[in-house]
Amino acid sequence: MNCVIIDDEPAAIDVLKFHLSSIPFVVLKKTFRDPLDALEYLQQHTVDLIFLDINMPKLSGISFPKFLQNPPLIIFTTAYSEYALESYELKAVDYLLKPIEFNRLLQGVMKAQHVLKKNTKVTTSSPEISSDTSEQTIFIKSGSEFHQLFIQNIKYIEKEINHEWSSKKG
Repeated sequence: MNCVIIDDEPAAIDVLKFHLSSIPFVVLKKTFRDPLDALEYLQQHTVDLIFLDINMPKLSGISFPKFLQNPPLIIFTTAYSEYALESYELKAVDYLLKPIEFNRLLQGVMKAQHVLKKNTKVTTSSPEISSDTSEQTIFIKSGSEFHQLFIQNIKYIEKEINHEWSSKKG
């Protein structure tokens, strides 16, 4: 899971970097102290998750997602509890209060990972697209009956010619 940190406080960035370095499936791409620099970066690069402070100069964390066309998942990281409701209206994955403890951060990251997996399944769940064949089935007609088969159980398919039918036709 690729992520960026946007926070005007260097100490807050350091804490997040330290905690995130312990989570093997999280890749920190970049950190930003200026939200406008982050905005420019995100217009040219795709990430899965933003750790976003709320109270920053120039552009608040609450306003920030409104400037992104396809905003990634967001976990707000702030010292202010009063923005929690508004953050969920912005569809934030989580809202972490500073000082951020590792266990709480991990919980938020796991939520984000779950949402990403769920979103990926939604876009690839149709049988024509999905590469996971463990629960996909097809129907095979034999005579006048249809048989439902799990794709994972099919080793090969061979067509038999019905000589009786073909000789009547010709």
